[in-house]
Amino acid sequence: AAIVASMVRSPRETMLDPQYPFLRRRAAVGAPRRRNVVIFIMESWVTEQMGCYGAGTSCTPSFDSLARSGLLCTNFLANAQRSIEAAPAVLASIPGLSNNTQIGSTTETARLLGLGTILARRGYATAFYHGAKTGSMGFDAFARMAGFARYFGKEDYPGLSARVQDGVWGLYDEPAFLDACARADKMAQPFCLAIYSLNPHVPFAIPADRNALIPRLPGESEYQRALRYSDFALGRFFAAARATAWYDSTVFVIVGDHTTSPSQHDFRSIFLVPCLVLAPGLVQPGRTSRIASQVDLLPTVLDLLDLPATHAATGRSLLDTARSRCAVEWYGGRFALFTDSLLLLSAFDGNPGLYDYRRDHLLKSPLQQRDRPLADSMEQRVEAYLQSVSRALRNDRLCRSVDLRP
Repeated sequence: AAIVASMVRSPRETMLDPQYPFLRRRAAVGAPRRRNVVIFIMESWVTEQMGCYGAGTSCTPSFDSLARSGLLCTNFLANAQRSIEAAPAVLASIPGLSNNTQIGSTTETARLLGLGTILARRGYATAFYHGAKTGSMGFDAFARMAGFARYFGKEDYPGLSARVQDGVWGLYDEPAFLDACARADKMAQPFCLAIYSLNPHVPFAIPADRNALIPRLPGESEYQRALRYSDFALGRFFAAARATAWYDSTVFVIVGDHTTSPSQHDFRSIFLVPCLVLAPGLVQPGRTSRIASQVDLLPTVLDLLDLPATHAATGRSLLDTARSRCAVEWYGGRFALFTDSLLLLSAFDGNPGLYDYRRDHLLKSPLQQRDRPLADSMEQRVEAYLQSVSRALRNDRLCRSVDLRP
């Protein structure tokens, strides 16, 4: 418990119950900031195609422009390899650390403190928007469990027609995002709106009426063109949002859900996704290369709002810069602990691998023989974290019933 607390607790947080290893209370500094919250979870967005992350030819000029006004995380990892893992990671700080997931598995916990639940207790209106058919991937059930009072699927789109659908998954991003913006305009403030995109996804379709605006470029893949369309749709949302009365009092988070075809040689690329926190007048523009992951976003939002709240995040706020950070990942039977400079890989077979992943991208120069005590210490941390997450989910020990009461 002490090891896990040292990994996730911020200075203004108090652990509440040793039987609930992640449950803690955050103390506020001043009066809560009653800002709206809009969270975009972007399907299959990857940093290697984005100019603000160093791509020579950018597929995301709208995002690149937004990045100049917010906090861009350049060492940010997905705790998910599938969409059904991304929503719990981002909105409830529950990582995907095995083939069993919060949505639709035997380890699904009965109680969780989702962002919607926490904010609803503070008087927020809450909604989840996903342009697929209601019931797709179990998002509607998860959204209710995470405290989002309203769910909007493609059936809720006004004047639904074939023109606004891709024929496979649901709504194209542009009509979905503009509809979500219009619905936000009608929500009581403060509100929390989560929006999960559908593009780019196989079959990488874009609307027929956008073919001329987003023409196929020489040498461009279908994925890249679909990503350009999704970025265009994001730009359209922000253009509409800036004209509203609520824009300047809103915290925006834009995060990729998972990678697409990561390089197996660069282990970090398996998890590396974009993340931008944008809050006019509150978050100073800049870039951070400190390690972070999707489970850090829920406590980050609570920090930005300065809410005195009980939560059970398995991560730590991005604003907590006093101590070293870490991110725990799982892939192909191996578990990983990333710090700002080091990577510990372990299958718990007595042979951990320690690497300087920033300099040694291909993990060719193991360090454990030079510093075995450090490798053993990091392996102990990742093992304690994994055991705590597993037990909390399996035994329904993320939070108590009293923590869910209005």
